[in-house]
Amino acid sequence: MANTALKSDPKERILKTAQRLFYQQGFRATGINQIIKEAKVAKASFYDHFDSKDDLGLAYLTDIARLSQCDCSNILKSDDDPKKAILGLFDFIEKQFKKMNFIGCPMQNITSEISLEINQPFQMVVIDRKDQLRNDIKDVLQTLTQQSVNHKQLNVETVSDSLFLLIEGAMTSSRIYRDIWPFKAARQTAELILS
Repeated sequence: MANTALKSDPKERILKTAQRLFYQQGFRATGINQIIKEAKVAKASFYDHFDSKDDLGLAYLTDIARLSQCDCSNILKSDDDPKKAILGLFDFIEKQFKKMNFIGCPMQNITSEISLEINQPFQMVVIDRKDQLRNDIKDVLQTLTQQSVNHKQLNVETVSDSLFLLIEGAMTSSRIYRDIWPFKAARQTAELILS
């Protein structure tokens, strides 16, 4: 099994190792030498693929954003009932947080550690991903206004932003309290907004 792992692409091993360490330890606390050692690659191999730790951090964020977008889009498209789809998103993120031991949103975590003025590429990846989530929620709400007579007058822009902020706030609070109650409360509020 170990030989198979070592035969895998060095760049992939570096990224997988960085994903684990950046998420568990934090971006600042994780050094390049630790990543090189745990990925079982040579220093020269690291620099063949990444110019710096920031370059690796940007690749990490880009990959996390891609996976998150795929997961959330699939959840929002998984139910023909727009309300159930949105509430399903709250349920999905709650389960993910519990499974990941409440370490938090990888994008929130890394942006809380760095100066965004200095590291604008990081900020742009995170903003693009968060905007995509807002737009996905908006699309589902737009469908709700078309399907439901009771929701025809719904202010899609305001409600989508409110639901997005409930999700973001639940993620932050869930990390602080290391508990799922913020997701339960946010979901109940979302139900009230959508009723």
